[in-house]
Amino acid sequence: MPSGSATRYQTRARELRSRGFPLPTSHASIRKNKPMRNRNRFAQKAFSVLLSLALILPGCGGGGGGGGSGRAPDVFHNKAHVVAGPNQTVEDARQAPAIDFDGTLHIGAGVEPDRNQLGTTSEHGDAVISSGHVRDGAGRDAVVAFFSQFFTDRKRLRTFWRQPVVVRVARGTSAAHTDLAVRAVQILNAYLPRENRMIFSEIPSPYGADLADVPAGEIHINFGPFGEQIPENFRTHRGVSSTDVRGYLDVGGVEITSAIASRIWINTNRLHQFTDEANITSMAHELMHSLAFSGHADSARYPEALLRSRSPRGFSRRILGPIDRDVIAAAFAYPPGATSANELGPWSSTSFHLRGDMDDVSFGVASFNGLLQPWASGPRPATNLADNQALSGSASWTGRLLGFTSSSESLAGAADLTINLATLSGQIDFTGLEHWGVNAAPGPVGSGRTWNDGDLRYSVIVRKNTFIQTGGDAGEVTGAFFGALHEGMGGVVERSDMSAGFGGTR
Repeated sequence: MPSGSATRYQTRARELRSRGFPLPTSHASIRKNKPMRNRNRFAQKAFSVLLSLALILPGCGGGGGGGGSGRAPDVFHNKAHVVAGPNQTVEDARQAPAIDFDGTLHIGAGVEPDRNQLGTTSEHGDAVISSGHVRDGAGRDAVVAFFSQFFTDRKRLRTFWRQPVVVRVARGTSAAHTDLAVRAVQILNAYLPRENRMIFSEIPSPYGADLADVPAGEIHINFGPFGEQIPENFRTHRGVSSTDVRGYLDVGGVEITSAIASRIWINTNRLHQFTDEANITSMAHELMHSLAFSGHADSARYPEALLRSRSPRGFSRRILGPIDRDVIAAAFAYPPGATSANELGPWSSTSFHLRGDMDDVSFGVASFNGLLQPWASGPRPATNLADNQALSGSASWTGRLLGFTSSSESLAGAADLTINLATLSGQIDFTGLEHWGVNAAPGPVGSGRTWNDGDLRYSVIVRKNTFIQTGGDAGEVTGAFFGALHEGMGGVVERSDMSAGFGGTR
């Protein structure tokens, strides 16, 4: 190891010690892979190097090298595209994803059940409320089979030791390239437990920084042509990820392998050969490598999986592949130090859904193995809201909210949105919020217990046919307008204590 690299790694070791990660004091012992045997000195955690101080794992092609990836599976909708609008900035990374499925706008995770899969519960005003269990997960056996690929010698599952992970794009990254990275983070975050969701920093990272210079707990993304910084056999790929992996023994002597930091390179010489949605799925693929997975899924067994060696070129109606929803969430459900895929705890194949329907607007939420995933959908408008000549002054939409508390108690209330068409800003209020039992069908309006103080209020700004919160109560609101003349609206609101979908009509 060159002396310059040794200095960088010594600096990294000092940084990790200051952040509480158990490291030996002797850099020489690390380089020689000697386990630390002084148990008194490391009473809390005894560190043992499993691979090296910094194991650089070249990622993958993220969509193929050479001639590119093959034909996308039929399950993916090649006509689907990311909602047209302003480029997403780093400040937008906390918002829910917005996808246009060939004329149907969808906000949030792709977990919408068919209405005929649920039983009608009641009517809340003009909204028809449905609920029920749907077998829409892969099931524990299938998830264990998938993860068995990542518990071989070089494919161990290794999530970040520090959560949540911070993502940065390099200084000088264009707005278009930032948009790709932010949208990929939005999509993955919609499938991650809230406490494990990535945070996108507004502070850019240095362009081209070495992996050893990436701070602990961070993922740095660089866009540029591939050259000497990339191993020669990867230079025709769209993306390559490298991850700093460490191993240590916990108090009980259990070996734990963790990701410390990661770097992603995206090949700008290849991006123009693919659609935006294909490049977003490729970016999500690389982020999956950085977050947890050091290998690829078997393409023959899992042809639609995000982690296959050549990532899909479009979005399915679930946004991701059929098993991806389970895989992303289950990666953080394994106990630290797991050495076998069978160490996954209980994992259900069913979700409990709440769904509301108002004319052509649908909205709801799914509770899946403790993961709460809200959504809303409706027809794409014919024009942007600002260009709707039939509207002037202000416009209002009224409807309902359906969700779950953080303990999976069903939640419902009124949703009212008012927009000043001159300023394209306004207010959305959720009032009369009440809750019932765990995974229970909401009762008639007024039959539940008041949730907190009974209301949430947010100021919002319109961006073409979407809107997001700009102030008000804690949480994130992401919404869209539906129908040719913006007759409907809907979206999701997410907080640490609840997650919900909402919808309404004008």
